[in-house]
Amino acid sequence: MQHRANTTAPFERLVVEPVFGLVTAWASWRRKRRLKATARILHGLSDRTLKDIGVERSEIDSVVMARGNDPWACRRTLEF
Repeated sequence: MQHRANTTAPFERLVVEPVFGLVTAWASWRRKRRLKATARILHGLSDRTLKDIGVERSEIDSVVMARGNDPWACRRTLEF
């Protein structure tokens, strides 16, 4: 059994770790794009609309980044 563990180590090091790294990098890239798109949409709203949703224009980037750390925050915020 120990021999089998030794043979999987090179496989993990050569295949699994790089694939995991690519998946992690892809997820990070997608998250950053979603956050930038959200900020761009909010910046496109009028001051009146932003006020209606409780965000000032100067707070957009910080709100987007704070909500980006909690994937359920936007769903909770948009529920009426």
